[in-house]
Amino acid sequence: MLEQRKQAPVYTNWLEGYNMSVTGEEKKKYLDLGLAEETSPENLLRKKLWEVRYTQKGKLTGYDSFMALWMELGYEQKQMGHFFFKGRTKKKMMKLAEGFMFSEGTTEALEDVLFKEYVNLVAVYISLCQKDKNYKSIVLGVGTMKDESLLYKIAEDVYNTGCGAAILSGMTEQYELLMRATKSAFLDAFPQDIGVWNAAEEKFRKKHGLE
Repeated sequence: MLEQRKQAPVYTNWLEGYNMSVTGEEKKKYLDLGLAEETSPENLLRKKLWEVRYTQKGKLTGYDSFMALWMELGYEQKQMGHFFFKGRTKKKMMKLAEGFMFSEGTTEALEDVLFKEYVNLVAVYISLCQKDKNYKSIVLGVGTMKDESLLYKIAEDVYNTGCGAAILSGMTEQYELLMRATKSAFLDAFPQDIGVWNAAEEKFRKKHGLE
């Protein structure tokens, strides 16, 4: 999906460009157009999200802090259920929730801004998975997965991270926006593959005895 976007980056307006862009530099270009047009609460939140996600001490870093949070979330999900990690799970998930800025969604419009930011985040992650040779390798870097196997791997990966961590920690209400955005991003990338998403969900629930 994102590879196609970058090949033909033709957007009808600045907001579409902002939501579809995959780097901090690209998003800033469109954000500046939006802010010049209107300093609405929604645009001010986009500015705040951009600063938190891509800058440090006011300077563009080339580092995506939301992607770092996403990777941490995936790590936490894998540790859940281990005896020695039980005590820290809730505390860590609350800290990650703060990092994702869920509390900024105080109105429906602001919540939608957050939702689209999370869709963008998960879409970027999916694109990275599709491009990464190590991610696609079968074992020890030898051999490459067939497209169908890669699709199932990505589905399980993003479901476990974007939805599974919240489910296992009992924090689905707090993480509802990210859970919904995760599914939306997957189906944007693979619109014909709702069955693959459902299979990933079913596999997760069976593994953790959630049926």
